Amino acid sequence: MAKLTQEQLELFQELHDSRKKDFEILNKKSYRGVWNSVVDKYPESAHFVYELLQNADDAQATNAWIKISPIGMLFKHNGTKHFDITTEDALQVGDINSITGIGDSSKNTMQNKIGKFGVGFKAVFQYTTTPEIYDDIFKFKIENYIIPILLDHDHKERKVGETLFVFPFKNKEQSYSEIVNRTRNLQNPLLFLRHLQEINLQTLDKQGEMQMISYQKERQESISYSDGITLEKYILNEPERNSSIFLFSQNTHIGQESHLINVGFYYDEEKECLITDRKQNIFCFFPTNETFDTCFVSHAPFLLTDSRQNLKPGEELNVNLLNQLADLATKSVLHLRDYGIEHNHLLINENIIDIASSYKKNHWGGCDETFGTPIKNAFEKLIANEEIFLSRNNQYLLQSNAYIGTPLELVELLNQEQLNALLWKNGEVDFLYKNFSQKGNVGNPVFKSEDLSRNITAQFMSQQNKKWVLKFYSFLMENARNQWNVKFDKIVKNCDYLNDNYPLLIAPIIKNQKDEWVALYEERNQNHNIFLPLGDNVDSDYNFVNNEYLEEPIAKKFFEEIGIQTPDKYEYIRSQVLSFYDKFEDENDSGCRYPANVRMIIVKKKIILSFAL
Repeated sequence: MAKLTQEQLELFQELHDSRKKDFEILNKKSYRGVWNSVVDKYPESAHFVYELLQNADDAQATNAWIKISPIGMLFKHNGTKHFDITTEDALQVGDINSITGIGDSSKNTMQNKIGKFGVGFKAVFQYTTTPEIYDDIFKFKIENYIIPILLDHDHKERKVGETLFVFPFKNKEQSYSEIVNRTRNLQNPLLFLRHLQEINLQTLDKQGEMQMISYQKERQESISYSDGITLEKYILNEPERNSSIFLFSQNTHIGQESHLINVGFYYDEEKECLITDRKQNIFCFFPTNETFDTCFVSHAPFLLTDSRQNLKPGEELNVNLLNQLADLATKSVLHLRDYGIEHNHLLINENIIDIASSYKKNHWGGCDETFGTPIKNAFEKLIANEEIFLSRNNQYLLQSNAYIGTPLELVELLNQEQLNALLWKNGEVDFLYKNFSQKGNVGNPVFKSEDLSRNITAQFMSQQNKKWVLKFYSFLMENARNQWNVKFDKIVKNCDYLNDNYPLLIAPIIKNQKDEWVALYEERNQNHNIFLPLGDNVDSDYNFVNNEYLEEPIAKKFFEEIGIQTPDKYEYIRSQVLSFYDKFEDENDSGCRYPANVRMIIVKKKIILSFAL
């Protein structure tokens, strides 16, 4: 067993005497409340376990071991940095000075580190009165919260190079229950630690036998990008579940200091998709009570309140870190997009709605609006400027070119070439992946069946084959009846009314025997424009439905339901007689004078028409 040097003995005795005097003062009746305010600073039970893990990571440990029995708890790690001691006025005080101090710390120049022995360690006194620490050189216990006392023996559970903590329980049943529950449900205890890779936990099972469970972090992949961002894919093995996560890291500089920040996206290995239906807490090495209302987990070395549960409001460092986190989050989405393309398994799809849904919100958990604005603005910029919306053809599009089709059957009806033709685009636009419509809309353009009716042209229809036209008719009967199934006697004789409410009725969607695509109604006067054939002797000036469609049951049913009929007497007079009359009327409007014989014809046809009507 390594022995203390004379200098170390003298420093330890000096610290012991100093802390004894401090306790005598602080134990006076007027100061006794100090202990409760320090020990009870953590509202969450057994929070000190997080403190122990953070200090193990600071000591560059790769493994930690926890053993809990009804009489106490053991915690040890294999860190290479061991306990030291300094004079009390040293600029960087030693670990023993910190662990026995109040408000002093070996990390007092780094307020955003969680591992403050001076405050965080005091939470153990909720469960023990005399903790013991065994290290290669220093072996001591702490009495009365702050007084270190040397021990003359080592602990049987400690091996050379390990650091061991012993916590005898003062309230055995309650302490055991609370600490077992906490250690079995640690929330991502390894994710944001740089060195610690495994935590082994020993507790009693229902039969009273010791059982071992563990937390493990296994890195599967690591990619460094040119923008300074690193992607690491981890498997997190925990007692109750295993998780996969894409963790993005970046060193960011604020002032003269460098800080490591992280954004992570959980991945469901079974469903092969990102997990976006859970809201994650903000982490400062371990979870706080704050949330940014996002599905991705975020971490930065924020300045926290003394309880380590909340971010300090109004701190410039916290605001700067939030800006950097927001930037990292949006860049991470783009890297995930490209990662999915490269691995032929697209990770960003309709879930972009969930990932970016919070960018419209002004409320960010319990945080000040200052904390929510950076993320909101970053995602607003991402949505507007990046090709991040997945089309049904697995291409990423700008928001302005990514259309939501409704109903879903419309998306199945129109291919990309047809949609571009209807919108007069040149291959730039497409419908989104079909599940987008179930996620809501963050500002994408919408293309409805009404838009199809208004944009369709005779040229468009002439480019489609009969198979598609029949599919189109089925779509109209099953999904767009509101555009044409109307009681025509209630239609006002106004072409704007048709165009606004029933655009399909004046859309050129029916092929006549001249191979022209015409509408059911004439747009100018709402008269029928196409008819079912009367027979071989009917005047060819009629618009008759093309025979090739009359042979198709789907087309015949559509023609029947939309109201196409054979021409009656009125239609004969209107289309055959009045068309001749209208021709001369048009000439008269242009300033021409009809000859006497023509004027007589006009008068006669007016008389015939009046009797017919």
